[in-house]
Amino acid sequence: MKQSELPQREHLPTRAEAAGYLGVSVPTLARWASSGTGPVYYVIGGKARYRLADLDAYLESCRRIVSDPAHSDTMGQARPLTPCRRASATGPTLETPPV
Repeated sequence: MKQSELPQREHLPTRAEAAGYLGVSVPTLARWASSGTGPVYYVIGGKARYRLADLDAYLESCRRIVSDPAHSDTMGQARPLTPCRRASATGPTLETPPV
C-alpha cells in the first residue's frame, strides 16, 4: 500500500498544544501526567500526544454545576486548583488508534 493510500489520521496535539487547549501551563500538564491525573495521553517517539476527544472528556470531567446543593456552602468562594478526574482506563476514551 502506498503512503498516499493510507487513511488520514487525526492530528494528535503535542503537550504544548494540549496545554493551550486546556488553558493551563505545560509544566502543569506534565505534573498532572506524572501524578496520574489529567487527561489520557499517548507516548509516541518519547513525546506525549493527546487526542482531542480525550481532552474534551477531561474538560467535561471538570465541569461543576453552580446550583449543586452539595457545593452550596462554597458558592462564591475560590476553590483550590486541583486536577480533575482522569478518564477511566476501561472507558471509551482509551481506544487504541488504528495503525
